[in-house]
Amino acid sequence: MAADLQDPTDHPLPRDPDQLARFIAHRRENLAATLDQLRFQARPDRVVRRAGRRTLTGARHAVRDENGRIRTDRVLAVAAATSAALAGHRRARRAPGGH
Repeated sequence: MAADLQDPTDHPLPRDPDQLARFIAHRRENLAATLDQLRFQARPDRVVRRAGRRTLTGARHAVRDENGRIRTDRVLAVAAATSAALAGHRRARRAPGGH
């Protein structure tokens, strides 16, 4: 049965106990580095920064044509939608029980 064991990358696992111990230690180090990177990427400030960049990039693409010129019709539509959303938010806050 042990001869059939393989790691997830399809490499045969070492049969020698010392080599197997080194293999496991190496994998553990790789896993620790991966977890550190995931923790770094999942920090709230990093998540917010990435989301902000995506939002800005999306907004730039939404209001510019293929030549990079501003499309005033789209800018006006975004401004109108933003104004309506803010007005609705203000009304909701002023309503009884609003926050």
